Amino acid sequence: MKKSWLISLLYHDYFDYPLTKSELDKWQVHPRLHLKSYLPAQAGKLSATSYKNNYFYLKSHEKLVSLRKKRETISEEKLKIAQRAAKLLKLIPTIKMVGITGSLAMNNCSENSDIDFMIVTSRGTLWSTRLFTLLFLKIMRLPVRSRGDKNEKDKLCMNIWMDESDLIIHEQNLYTAHELAQVVPLISRGETYEKLLLTNKWILNFWPNAVKITKNFSSKKLRITSYALLVTRPIEKLAFFLQRLHMAGYISNETITSTRAFFHPINWSKKLETHLKKSNINIPCSP
Repeated sequence: MKKSWLISLLYHDYFDYPLTKSELDKWQVHPRLHLKSYLPAQAGKLSATSYKNNYFYLKSHEKLVSLRKKRETISEEKLKIAQRAAKLLKLIPTIKMVGITGSLAMNNCSENSDIDFMIVTSRGTLWSTRLFTLLFLKIMRLPVRSRGDKNEKDKLCMNIWMDESDLIIHEQNLYTAHELAQVVPLISRGETYEKLLLTNKWILNFWPNAVKITKNFSSKKLRITSYALLVTRPIEKLAFFLQRLHMAGYISNETITSTRAFFHPINWSKKLETHLKKSNINIPCSP
């Protein structure tokens, strides 16, 4: 098996996710990455792969095939919940994009998984939009997962918030590139999803076949009148101050700025890097 495919199998094996042939093609790493990587001579056990029911997996991991099928069925029900939530979120005019991330984006949810959302807001409205959105969802009786909530089943986990003026992801590695490439947009106003991909076209340096990125779209530039700014800016500043104050006691690895809020206390990039190193795979951060 090609090294690029093997590394992809190792990557997805961490998430208990066997791959079809078309998925191996889609998710093979960039040639310059796997050429710089190495597989020691004693990695024969790792390089031994198996095939069953159209899925490739590492030898002795056959159980992952049935697990993936089970999770696909579970994910179908969770997708319905996500779509219902998106219909409500579409009523909020300052929400430019809602995308599914995490395990649901790969149809790989366990029974107790939550539903991860990425939300992009209009310029200069992130924190006021977030505050209104959380209140709105509470009124509509949709369960939103809060920090420390151990019962996460079927709850909306709104852990990525971005202002449309600040779409670049600065932590650029194999994991973050995959997370961006797997986003499933449910709402995309003004081709915000396409803008997100174009702004982060560096993901092709890791997964060159995962998404198609094009510049051929005609999004209109956002124009905000001085009057609108006078009204919205104080509200936005107050919303940011209040929410930042509320979070002050528990912020650890989270990223909190005026234009983004990333709630990821666990560094999955580090965990994945450790996993690959245990497999004697050395993948650099950039090609």
